[in-house]
Amino acid sequence: MTPTISIIIPAYNVARFVDRGISSLMAQTCGDFEVIIVDDGSTDGVTPSACDTMATRYDNISVIHKPNGGVGSARNCGIDNAKGEYVGFFDIDDLIEPDMINRCKECIRTDLPDMLIFGYRESSDSYPTIDFRFTPHSVTSNNGLRDIFKDNLMGITIPNGFVWNKVYRRQFLLDNSLRFNNDAIQQDEIFNLSCYACANKVTVLPDILYNYFVYDAGNNRSRYIAGRLEIYRNVMNAFKNLLSFWHLNCRQTDNYIYRRFMLGVIICLDSNIPHPGSGLNHKERRGAVSEIFNDRDVRQAVEHLRSNKTMSFDIVSKTYISAIRHRSQTLYRWARILSSLRNAAKPAVLFFKRR
Repeated sequence: MTPTISIIIPAYNVARFVDRGISSLMAQTCGDFEVIIVDDGSTDGVTPSACDTMATRYDNISVIHKPNGGVGSARNCGIDNAKGEYVGFFDIDDLIEPDMINRCKECIRTDLPDMLIFGYRESSDSYPTIDFRFTPHSVTSNNGLRDIFKDNLMGITIPNGFVWNKVYRRQFLLDNSLRFNNDAIQQDEIFNLSCYACANKVTVLPDILYNYFVYDAGNNRSRYIAGRLEIYRNVMNAFKNLLSFWHLNCRQTDNYIYRRFMLGVIICLDSNIPHPGSGLNHKERRGAVSEIFNDRDVRQAVEHLRSNKTMSFDIVSKTYISAIRHRSQTLYRWARILSSLRNAAKPAVLFFKRR
């Protein structure tokens, strides 16, 4: 018998996306699946009723209303209450392909994996649509997963920190106490890295089954997030821990990890510290910038990137890195000016150029 799948949807003030997102789910060619919407204490006065309406319209949808605890707590709540043998995660502002669940069930029936990974499409108003396809694999041991991780799953060539392009065996998650944390961003990536350390059977499909939308308004760079640097540090350390566990450290993985971390540092300097939502006055902002300049992990990342001649940076990133290296508030102000000029000319900002 084909194992059942539960799709978990965290919902917080997303009423305008509910109809479209649920319609995408209900258009599946396979109708045998469960949908759990976790209303995470929405405050807009509309989302809870919109979710309840869907539950009355479709027999396979249930809604859990809980106090606000963050997207991680909402997903954990979904895992705890799911009836399916496998769980997947869907962000209500995205769309899925009509054959996603059926395709996943076909692979589950054959392989019974701890994790199933598939391709996705990324769409934005700021740049052309991108299709991300993975090289197909079916591994049956954690050592086999280690062997394909660096070149296929780490994210060096295809971003892969998300949970919505994966399906997980629920008992695998429960047996290994795999839970989401409640960081404001990037809890997906830390969750997946923990899963990789425990998984023995993983199937990777090239099929594009998920449509991910990048919205310029309301993206995570546009809002102030307390403890942002610590979140980026936690992601970096999660990568380091997994690679150390697998004895997989090399120049290529180090370059990727430090580049990712430095991108986060630049976001902190460029938009998070100066953000009005930070509540910092001018003196406090200077102090926060100095703390980043003197942070041990930040300085280690700068020195690593400087020593790597194969990596290139745009002028804004170079100026931020120079400001950190020299602990210079003057260079930091110049970097902010250059960034403002670039943002005015080019809304979609990429800090790093990949060779």
